Amino acid sequence: MKLSLTFGGFCFLALSGNSAHAEIPDHRAFLDRYCISCHGEEKQKGDRRFDSLGAELGDLDTLTAWQEILDQLNLGEMPPEKAEHHPGDDEVQKMVAGITANLAKALAAMEGELGEPVVRRLNRRQYDNTVRTMLKLQPMLADPTESFPPDISVGHIDTVGAALVTSDFLLESYLNSARMLIQRATCLEAEPPKVQTWTFTAPFSKLPQRPDGLDEPGKYQHIRKNPHYEDGYLWFDKFVEGVPHDGYYTLKFKAQGINRKYPYDEDRVGVNKMERLRVGVVAGHPDYGDLKSGNGSDRPLLEFDLPDDEPKIYEERIWLDKGYQPRFTFPNGPNRTKPLRSYTVAEYPERFTEFIKFLGPKDPEFRSLPPEFIEAANKARHPVAGKGNEGKKFDSSKFYTNKNSNQGWSAWTRAFKGPRVRLFEVSLEGPFYDEWPRASHHELYGDNAIELKNAEKILSHFAYRAFRRSASKEEIEVLVKLVEAQAAAGSSDLEAIQAGLQAILCSPSFLYLEKGDGEGSKDADDHALAARLSYFLWSDQPDYVLRKTATEKKLRNTEVLREHAVRLIKDGRSQDFVESFTDSWLQLDKVGTQPPSHTTYPEYFTHSLESSMIEETRQFFRHLMVENLPITNFIDSEFTFLNGNLARHYDIDHVVGHHLREEKVYDRRRGGLLGQAAVLTASANGIDTSPVIRGIWVLENLLGTPPNPPPPDIEPIEPDIRGVTTIREQLQKHREVATCAECHAKLDPLGFALENFDPIGGWRIRYMNTDKKPVVDATGQFPDGDGFADVVELKQQLLERKSQFARCLTEKLLIYATGRTLSPTDRPHVDRIVRDLEQKGWGFRDLLLLIIESKPFLQ
Repeated sequence: MKLSLTFGGFCFLALSGNSAHAEIPDHRAFLDRYCISCHGEEKQKGDRRFDSLGAELGDLDTLTAWQEILDQLNLGEMPPEKAEHHPGDDEVQKMVAGITANLAKALAAMEGELGEPVVRRLNRRQYDNTVRTMLKLQPMLADPTESFPPDISVGHIDTVGAALVTSDFLLESYLNSARMLIQRATCLEAEPPKVQTWTFTAPFSKLPQRPDGLDEPGKYQHIRKNPHYEDGYLWFDKFVEGVPHDGYYTLKFKAQGINRKYPYDEDRVGVNKMERLRVGVVAGHPDYGDLKSGNGSDRPLLEFDLPDDEPKIYEERIWLDKGYQPRFTFPNGPNRTKPLRSYTVAEYPERFTEFIKFLGPKDPEFRSLPPEFIEAANKARHPVAGKGNEGKKFDSSKFYTNKNSNQGWSAWTRAFKGPRVRLFEVSLEGPFYDEWPRASHHELYGDNAIELKNAEKILSHFAYRAFRRSASKEEIEVLVKLVEAQAAAGSSDLEAIQAGLQAILCSPSFLYLEKGDGEGSKDADDHALAARLSYFLWSDQPDYVLRKTATEKKLRNTEVLREHAVRLIKDGRSQDFVESFTDSWLQLDKVGTQPPSHTTYPEYFTHSLESSMIEETRQFFRHLMVENLPITNFIDSEFTFLNGNLARHYDIDHVVGHHLREEKVYDRRRGGLLGQAAVLTASANGIDTSPVIRGIWVLENLLGTPPNPPPPDIEPIEPDIRGVTTIREQLQKHREVATCAECHAKLDPLGFALENFDPIGGWRIRYMNTDKKPVVDATGQFPDGDGFADVVELKQQLLERKSQFARCLTEKLLIYATGRTLSPTDRPHVDRIVRDLEQKGWGFRDLLLLIIESKPFLQ
């Protein structure tokens, strides 16, 4: 059965009526005939039971149950296709009309019964942004939330107040963070630190293993590996202590890229011969780990394209925290060195004759050599001379290789003509400051001397910024008493005042977003509304312009609110909304948590695919938002954002270069989110794909109908690592289980449509990309009978369900923006937003503005 009904069937157009006890007419006969066999006393599919469901909508549980029934009827998914009895279209429409009208009456009556809004604290991201902005410490490399426990998410969204609990450990972390921030922001010296210069020449650092063999001391040292592998960093072993002060430093260095067009197979080496070699600068601190490899303190600072075979001098201004030092990387450097060595020696033995003498008979490289090279190697090692060795025959079985000795590695690297970066000389000069005392000091103390008599002025000045409003007289009095008590206990004026500043940064008025406008009011006051708006679109505190409007009590004017919202959206600070919401909605934060095998997918690492694929989706999202393009582009689009490596991953050959830019999509498989590698990687596990996981992803994030959790007694499917059976065949045993069949009928087909994409979003015709493995079958159908042959046709079917997608996206944005989960009383507002969005042409920025102007956001 397929109905021509749309989600307009439950758009609540009439919000009138005084009774919360509206009744569903003639409900019992309908439920008994079409629903109770699966949702009654004996069987409760999906944990739903309707035989005792009442007709009065006087409580939220009953209302929610009827709302679910209405949703399923409108979607045409219930009763299921295999059910014994199916209602006629007229019967369904009559039931839908009755439920819709009475739900509208009940919800209208309940609208005045909304509970108190959830008071939510700043999450880690919001706290980090806020303290950096407040104290003008944006360049700081240290993470003030480093010791904080991770935020708990609800439905992958990390702004829900009910989940953002506070613990003793978190309070201690707030105290430690506040202490660190205040110390970094304070400048006590009358003059800035003296400018120093450090000069470094080759060798900059000693490699513990695998010496390059081509480095020239006093002249240059090579970076020959990318930073994803061991020892991929060139650092300064005579500068382990790092810079002595926080500040700006001038970094000057001379570098050269060589052998970009190398004589080996590009797929084996992993460096695109069409693109410039690059050098990167990463700041790191030795307390976090060995500087020759990546560690937890790393902050990428710069990246430069290198001209071919021509040294060039680069000079940039960088910020370094005390103790950090800059290190150099080769971002698009070659694959791991050992596999490269095996490959090159086996394929080009005539170029590696010096190295071959270090091989032993048990080495794969040795066995793969032509006979004449094996003979030459044996002769090179045969003890034909020397006392006691006369006449002895060389016994290769007793020979042990020394190919990994320094001499062995040097012999290979001298002969290897692969891509490298040469670093000639480096200088670092600083620290430099735009003003002294620094702006951060002024944000703490204003123009006041740090003396006890100025405590009230200092605390009032800082509290205004921290509380996002003027602090009350009583609040300041409490802080002043704290400072005075510290001074009476023997603390210096500086220590006492800093204790007061620390208390402000640990105050609920700073850590929590405020609720309403006083007792009896449901509406947020202007300052609270300003904070909600800025933390929605910036994850940061309101700026001066927004705060001034709030002080003037003009922000609740719809046109003024809209103007500020558009300004915030177009501002570069909205990039934090782009990143945090795509992490939540699309689960991009999963990308990189389960990286693929270096052996199976080396391009993921050497071509920097992880960062490029995430950036593609974020730039795509931001473009739709700023340009107000239709949200249907999320389902299918004629453009995306690509660089050379990502385009090559998509089998697109006309894009060259490292930087992403907008490109037209000619391959209809790639348009929209379902063709983007970040989404496809986030919905895989790094090893292989699962139609179940990807099907759930589509249901949750595009259709808003997540399945119920699987029964606890159902065993998970073990993948067939031989690749003999397809995942479709393996899932058949789940579909044969009655308790599993209903959910798998919804989610499996959606996942099958994406099976042509491998674990990192590459296209495949067969599993494991080999001719001997099964061909991917991407066909499927929706529960209402609409079928599709592949991902292209799936997207066409999703476009026909654009209202359902709009509802899903609206709900997720509302949860993110308001910091609370939605209840049935929010349904009229969601319906109104979707209806108005359709009238406006589905623009993404329009959707954000409709959410900001809605009652759930304003209350």
